[in-house]
Amino acid sequence: MDPVSRASAWRLGWPTPIDYNDNEGFCGGFNHQYEVNGGKCGICGDSWEEDPRPHEAPNGLYATGTITKQYTQGQVFTLAANITTNHRGHFEVRICPDPKVEATEECLHQYV
Repeated sequence: MDPVSRASAWRLGWPTPIDYNDNEGFCGGFNHQYEVNGGKCGICGDSWEEDPRPHEAPNGLYATGTITKQYTQGQVFTLAANITTNHRGHFEVRICPDPKVEATEECLHQYV
């Protein structure tokens, strides 16, 4: 929740589309991801077959290009997440620098 994601920005007062399922960036669920989509998942956690994927630029409903927080290169900051269900996983944060351009795996691997 800090920095807030494009899916949850509305919860903190940003004028972005409301995503009541903002805690469900899980590729449609394990069975859907593997049985329907052969293990594929949208880069922002949307189901692979959705077109457009709602959280991905350039045409996703929630990909408005809204920048909710800015940092300077090399700045150290603390992240805050709202965990609604604990499945004993972990967080790894990757980000591409331009929110209006479609993120790719190659870009995300550059900015861990």
